[in-house]
Amino acid sequence: RSDHRKSSTIIHTLLLQCMNSQYTVHTRAPDTTLFRSNCTTSLHNANGKVELKSVSFKYPDADRTALSDISLSIQPGETIALVGQSGSGKSTLASLIPRFYQPSSGQISIDNTDIQDITLASLRNNLSLVSQQVVLFNDSVAANIAYGSKREASENKIIRAAEKAHAMEFIRNLP
Repeated sequence: RSDHRKSSTIIHTLLLQCMNSQYTVHTRAPDTTLFRSNCTTSLHNANGKVELKSVSFKYPDADRTALSDISLSIQPGETIALVGQSGSGKSTLASLIPRFYQPSSGQISIDNTDIQDITLASLRNNLSLVSQQVVLFNDSVAANIAYGSKREASENKIIRAAEKAHAMEFIRNLP
């Protein structure tokens, strides 16, 4: 059994995507009108199917749209990469899914449920975002993996997250 209290300064935030936590990545203040209280659907343990149908987005006071007519289907367990030039809308697209912003048009759904109908708390409890900026804490590997978990993460859950991120070999080889 490896010692999960080892400190490290080289853990990629990819580990965080395996935890059931919420992370925020945005550079502009979110629209507070998105925090509707009339959402009634709770998303419990999402399977992970994400669909965008004809999604467009324009920042308030912007001259042009940031996203125009984007359609995308991501199946559970599928890994995708958003690749493009700086300013091409990658972060904006990622910020629409946790409802940091409201699409100007189109629909985003998770497991065939429109995210506008899902309570914000349950939506975000089922999402994790991995930012372009690596953030590590001067703490144990386990604490860095479990960061943000609203519940105390068990050792087994932390190990499963590290295994899903293909990081256990790296962790076991730490001094």
